[in-house]
Amino acid sequence: MTGPAAGANGTGGPQGGPAELRARLERTGHLVDEGLAIACFPALRLHRPLVREGDAGVGKTALAPALADVLGAPLIRLQCYEGIDASQALYDWDFPRQLLHLRAAEAAGITEADRLESELYSRRFPIACPLLQAVETQPSVLLVDEVDRADDEFEAFLDRWGQRSCARGAVVVVLSDGWERADPALLAAQMRRLHRLAHRVVRANPRKAHPGYAPLAAGMAAALPHVDAFVEEHSLAALEHLAAVVRGVASDA
Repeated sequence: MTGPAAGANGTGGPQGGPAELRARLERTGHLVDEGLAIACFPALRLHRPLVREGDAGVGKTALAPALADVLGAPLIRLQCYEGIDASQALYDWDFPRQLLHLRAAEAAGITEADRLESELYSRRFPIACPLLQAVETQPSVLLVDEVDRADDEFEAFLDRWGQRSCARGAVVVVLSDGWERADPALLAAQMRRLHRLAHRVVRANPRKAHPGYAPLAAGMAAALPHVDAFVEEHSLAALEHLAAVVRGVASDA
């Protein structure tokens, strides 16, 4: 990483590697173990949401402001709760301003219905809630807290908007106290995307034939069986093997 906001504007994420990201996070006062740094780095580089799960009070929330500090980006927070819906996460209408606009238009003699309608529903009048703020603010860090409190429909909605926010330059950190109530289909879909992405990086990467890239491609190919085992079996041992292979590739590169 070459600066406070290196890569946070959608140009590929932070430079360097997991070790450098870990060092920069720790300089903010946030303690980061190797596993968390390995998880954070590809999420930032590949513009994918970062999901942290754990018991309440273990310090999950502190990662988001630390990332915001490292990336030089504002922190935007979406607090989930039972019954939250898309409109409460995206935007609300500023009805008093719309009414004033109508009265001003009436006083000015403006009566064209199409013009008034287009003005009333322009970007001037919606009040941005966290999801819209994250899409419109580049870069930014969007903290989605206690997602397990939301219902299945809202979680599926968040999944779509999380991907969109990441593509626009936001870093999305999703926190959960436990996924017992999460939609199994949604989790399975996330795991399948991880599986496809890992294979695409190795098999379809146009740089893999480059002589300088060959050792890294070989190391990534060696990691694929561990990715497969982790996705198919949710095996912690497979994840540890995968981390060991990644460390070996990084040290040999």
